[in-house]
Amino acid sequence: FNEKNKRVGSLFQGKFKAVLVKTDTHVLHIPFYIHANPLALNYGSRTSVVDSMKFLENYRWSSYMDYIGIKNVPSVTSREFLSELIGKEIGHKDMMKDWIKNKEERMEDIKNIVFEE
Repeated sequence: FNEKNKRVGSLFQGKFKAVLVKTDTHVLHIPFYIHANPLALNYGSRTSVVDSMKFLENYRWSSYMDYIGIKNVPSVTSREFLSELIGKEIGHKDMMKDWIKNKEERMEDIKNIVFEE
């Protein structure tokens, strides 16, 4: 891409970052943290849980819709692993709602692996 477009440097904002997920708590909270990220686009942290859920259920650029059983074309996710841990669509939706309600507490659970500065 760089060669074709006569440019140099990283293609996106920065270099790829990776963190080893070491605990069950991390495994259970990271998907919800990722799926909640789009809320910052329109709502920030001052919106109701109901409005947040509506926004996420209609936000096409996330895999959240796939996880709660809403067809999101094109679907490129492999959901078996999380479905076994969390439950099918309704389990994922209920846990997302709970995660949003208790976001500050949840962030404390994963603070050592989050990249935000």
